[in-house]
This record gives sequence, structure tokens and C-alpha cells, in this order.
Amino acid sequence: MEDALMKRMIEPIFKESKQTHGARRLQVSLKRVGINTSRRRMHWLMNEDGLVPKQVNRWHKQTTKADETHEKAPNLLDQDFSADYPNQKWVVDITYIATKEGWLYLAVLLDLFSRAIVGWSM
Repeated sequence: MEDALMKRMIEPIFKESKQTHGARRLQVSLKRVGINTSRRRMHWLMNEDGLVPKQVNRWHKQTTKADETHEKAPNLLDQDFSADYPNQKWVVDITYIATKEGWLYLAVLLDLFSRAIVGWSM
């Protein structure tokens, strides 16, 4: 009887989440209303009812869009990341970080000889 009651409680929460909540999130949702249960039991109940959460792909902002008409830069390093002395070879990488205020872009410049960060900018 307890399992049947929990299944009736799980189903609307699962549908409200657009079928994205798994056993952990459903367990947290039930805990908020005062029902304590294990994650394994939640998983078992979901399997019994055929509730399979959808995998949500995270969205990543596109930083560059290649233009086929432009000439590509030559690969000067050709995968040789060793340097004999400082300031001989530098590499740079950019990334972006999602914040509450929006996207934050980070660029880092690295010296391949010492593996030290030469500079960075946000």
C-alpha cells in the first residue's frame, strides 16, 4: 500500500518536471513535503512504473562560427608543445563561464617552457 501511495505521489512530480527528474530529484521533492525514502527505493518505484527521465543536453553558447571563405591560420606548433627556453612558444585558450549576470569570457596565455600563465583577461 505504501508503494502504491508513493507511486501516486511521484507521477505528478515527474510529469511536472517534463519527465526530467530522476530518483535523486524526486527524493528531494518528497523530502520537502516530509516523506523520507531512499534513492534506491525511488529508483525501484520509477522502474516499476516505467518512468524514465529524459536526458537534457546542456546548451553551450557558440563562441565562433567558421567562415569557409576565410583563409585558415597555419598550424605553427604542429603538436610540438616543448620549448627550449622561456618566451619561445606561447599558447592561448578561451572559454566562457555562465554567471547570473550573463556569460563571462576568459582568455589565458601560457608559456610552454615554464607552463606558467603569462597573462589572462576576462
